[in-house]
Amino acid sequence: MEEIEPKRVHHFYSTIAVLGVVGAVLIVFGWMAKQWYQNSGIQTANPSGSAPRSAASASGLGAEIYDQVKNPVQDRIPNTAPQVVNPVSQVYKNPFE
Repeated sequence: MEEIEPKRVHHFYSTIAVLGVVGAVLIVFGWMAKQWYQNSGIQTANPSGSAPRSAASASGLGAEIYDQVKNPVQDRIPNTAPQVVNPVSQVYKNPFE
């Protein structure tokens, strides 16, 4: 039977030990990242337990201003369509066409 050199056995076990430590560190960091992500997330549930207010049922100064504001130029803006789609198409010739 052949005997394995002691240097090779020591190198093999030290490599396995290093890989085990690196794997354990990665597992711990992964678990810590998972915990941090879960604990720092935005709460989607309403903590008071009441239903969220909609914009229609909002009251206060902001809602009053929003209801009173009107577009002062709503009917004064002319409906203009462009006469020419690209005014520089006659001046510049695209070399790739």
